[in-house]
This record gives sequence, C-alpha cells and structure tokens, in this order.
Amino acid sequence: MIYRFEIKRQLMNALIWAFVILAVFSLLVYGFYPVFLDCRPILEEYIASFPPGIAKAFGFDLDDLFGFESYSGMVYLYVSVLGAIMISSAAISVFAREKKEKCRDFLMTKPVRRGVAFGKKLLCCLTLIGIVSVPYMALYLYRACDSREAHAVTATMWLNAMSLPLTQLLLMSIGIFTAVFLRKVRSAAGLGMGIGMFAFLLSAVFP
Repeated sequence: MIYRFEIKRQLMNALIWAFVILAVFSLLVYGFYPVFLDCRPILEEYIASFPPGIAKAFGFDLDDLFGFESYSGMVYLYVSVLGAIMISSAAISVFAREKKEKCRDFLMTKPVRRGVAFGKKLLCCLTLIGIVSVPYMALYLYRACDSREAHAVTATMWLNAMSLPLTQLLLMSIGIFTAVFLRKVRSAAGLGMGIGMFAFLLSAVFP
C-alpha cells in the first residue's frame, strides 16, 4: 500500500526527469560532440607551433582529449547534477511526507512496523532510480559502442554507464538522512536542489 501510493505520487515526476536527462545527454552528444571533433585540426595546428619539449611537458594527447570517453566525462557533470537533484528531492519527498503533512501519527497507529514502512519507501526510491538510470545507461552504451565501432560492451563502458545510478544511490542516502533527521521539511524540491548543487560544486572542485 505504501509502495503503490508513493510510486503513484512520484512516477510522473520521475518520467519527466528521465526525459530531461536523456534530452540533455542527446543534445550534448549528438549535437555538440561532432562540432567538438571538427575543432581537432585547428588544435593540432596550434600545438604543432609549440616547441616539441612544451608539448611533451604538458602531455597533450589529442586521441584521449577528443575521445568519446573524455567528452562524456564532461557531459556527465551536467547529467549527474540533474540526477542528483531528482533523486534527492524524491527521497526527501517520500521519507518526509508524513512529517511535512503533519500526519506522522498515521504511521504510528497503522499495524505496519517502522522497518516495513522504511523498506517500502526505500524500494520506491530504488524504483525511481531504475526508471531514470536504465534508459540513460542504454543510450550511453549504444553511443559508446557506436563511437568505437565496437560490437561488444567493455568493462570501462559499463563503469561509465553505471556512474549515474551509483551517484543517485549516494544522493538518495543523503536525501533520506536529511528527511529523517531534519525536524521540519518545508520544501522537498528546494532541499533537493540545494543538495544536488552542492554535490555538483564538490565534483567540480574535486574531480
């Protein structure tokens, strides 16, 4: 009952976030990556004008710089902040619903153990992660294989594709912790955005 209720409340929001994440990834990869590759000859000419010692000292590797994995790492910064805001907001909304709506007594009087209620809410959050992450992983792996003209998915591709669900698991834990231990929760979306942006700043400062 708790699981179905929370899923119904969060499903449309999760689908919207999934669409936004896929749209941003597709725009940056299919729209801007070809333009980024077109800049390679210009950069090659620029580096060729340097003395050989300087190029070696800075370790310029154009194959690595213009590779899909390197570019997708930059794209992931934007995808991850969207995923972080989505799941932290959802986790706070799910776990702080009774606190926010001032109906905690409802869970206390119903014949449902706290552990069962917690587990069902946690399962709801994990389902939301799957709704957002699975389409992203499929699109990433498809594009990664296409860029390499490979017919098999490598371990590195899997690790890169799993970055979003793993990040969301971490942010979900932070959201749950916030919802459980804060005395008052006024806006789940506001708290989720704050947590997501703070995580983005940390990832930018400490890559």
